[in-house]
Amino acid sequence: MRLLAVNCRGLARASANRELRELIRAHNPECLVLSETMISENKMLSKLRIWGYPNSCYVPPVNISGGFCVAWSSSLRLEPVEMDKNAIHCLVHLQPSPNPWLLSAIYGPSRTSERPSFWKQIQSVSARVPGPWLIVGDLNSTLLDSERSGLGSLRSAQRASQPLRDMVTNVGLIDLGIIGGSFSWRNRRRGLALARARLDRALCDGEWRCLYPAATVTLLPATFSDHNPIILNLFSVVQSKPSFKFQAAWTRDNRSQLVVQKAWSSYSNINPGAQLIGRQNCTRKALCAWNRQQFGHYLRFGSLLDASAKASDSAMWKAIIGVKDLIQRGACRLIGDGTTTNIWMDPWVPKHPTFKPTPTCDPGPGRAWVSDFICHGSQ
Repeated sequence: MRLLAVNCRGLARASANRELRELIRAHNPECLVLSETMISENKMLSKLRIWGYPNSCYVPPVNISGGFCVAWSSSLRLEPVEMDKNAIHCLVHLQPSPNPWLLSAIYGPSRTSERPSFWKQIQSVSARVPGPWLIVGDLNSTLLDSERSGLGSLRSAQRASQPLRDMVTNVGLIDLGIIGGSFSWRNRRRGLALARARLDRALCDGEWRCLYPAATVTLLPATFSDHNPIILNLFSVVQSKPSFKFQAAWTRDNRSQLVVQKAWSSYSNINPGAQLIGRQNCTRKALCAWNRQQFGHYLRFGSLLDASAKASDSAMWKAIIGVKDLIQRGACRLIGDGTTTNIWMDPWVPKHPTFKPTPTCDPGPGRAWVSDFICHGSQ
């Protein structure tokens, strides 16, 4: 099961609809938690049906503020229990649990004065509905002081988040952590005015964690909101490091022979067996390093917009990753392999959807899609 939680900051915008649709298509979540939709119930339900979510609970916005939704596909069985403008509670029937567990989708109150009573109410729900418990969404509070940056005084921030922290302590909840960044919200200002915080997260009790020990939460790029979407994967598979395989294509590059000769002669040992193993290891490492340098392997497992930087990566790569959110916000379409983008029918300029190239003659078959013009296998 995959669950996508997003603070949308309004779905009346065409750009927000487009980006959210791309997110759903890319990650194919079975469940959606959408807050601050700011559209009517009829419009929201219509969008959900188009996206493939026939089942939903929706709390409409008051005037133009709010709008909170939990939607799920036909492959998932959810049973709504309670809902209001800040929380939707559902029972989830999913293996390996023989009994349903409680999902609490949260859109935390923005007013500090409302938070103590709200989190006490959330704590009481867990007492009324026994069993494994998962909380996910925009909690509008932080668990640690280190999860905020540039947000006024530390004391006021602690006071605003204390009700959530007390509830987590009283119930004994576990933070599922996050992959891909430290903050899930930014005020999109620069310099000293920049403020960041980790407001979006997933919490669970010990019983739920034992059911799904491989569950992970991943931070996705913020392309249409000041919040980063988060995706919870209950059955994550940790990708193991691929084993070394000598590539036949390397032999077509004469430089590979020099790499092998230099690495092989760089290690010596009086023990013949140890010398053989040592030379093999040196050659393997040298070939892998040469392959990364010549051909690049930063994007082996996805696109640039899904990539991240590690502490050991180069300064250049870290700089590229640092601006990927800006790249995605300015993108009209994500081309990918080109099989879904028609040169003549799809818009090329974001703010002018009717601006499209006009062919001077009939393009004919094999000249309509971007993929038709990609030469595979070339350098």
